[in-house]
Amino acid sequence: MVAGAQKAGTSALMWWLSQHPEVVTPVIKEPHFFDNPGFFNGPDIPTKAYHRAFAFEGKDKVYIEGTPKTMFDPKCLERVHRYNPSAKLICILRDPTIRAFSAWNMNSKNSDERDLRTLFHIEKERIMKDGLQTKGYLGYFSRGLYAKQVKQMRHWFPKEQLLFIPYERLITDNQGTFEEVCTFLDIAPPPSSIAMEKKNVIPYSEPLDPMLEQEIRNWFKTDIEALEGLLGWDLSHWK
Repeated sequence: MVAGAQKAGTSALMWWLSQHPEVVTPVIKEPHFFDNPGFFNGPDIPTKAYHRAFAFEGKDKVYIEGTPKTMFDPKCLERVHRYNPSAKLICILRDPTIRAFSAWNMNSKNSDERDLRTLFHIEKERIMKDGLQTKGYLGYFSRGLYAKQVKQMRHWFPKEQLLFIPYERLITDNQGTFEEVCTFLDIAPPPSSIAMEKKNVIPYSEPLDPMLEQEIRNWFKTDIEALEGLLGWDLSHWK
């Protein structure tokens, strides 16, 4: 499962995987099965409803979907574990400040979204009071607090079933990143015929204000440092 993060290259990775002969992806990239509580009210999981999202091509195939809310919502992680405790999850982590701006830019093109500065101050107050904002219109900044999300994932799955990829590597080393993903999934290296194209790229309607950017980076700094400790990454360029 490509479990996140939103606006961090999940569409591109799912597109690459869809071309691999050993992989089956759903007709719709994001089935939103595990973030739908209606499927999990009873004692049994309606697996047939989920499996209908995929064209069955045999038990020897690897079936992968890409709902980016999975890594963000602890209830999703619990449900994935309930469905398949042996599941493997792939997460691409992008500079949280730029990721928030990119997500806001996407939504602002489709709605009368409020300005990013207003949403930042509203959400950080909500986070201080109630924790990560996983419901409603907020979440631009909660989604970038990766350290807590990594801890949540490690609560439900052992480290060997989790792969974390820096967004910068996905962008600058398509081939090497995809080879790492294939090794993680225990499938053959990617064929040379696979088109490694970008997907779901939305041009920015306006640049991110430098003063607001620095304010957001300062707010994320503590979580970024915690993430460096968890993953052993140098993320000084995110601060």
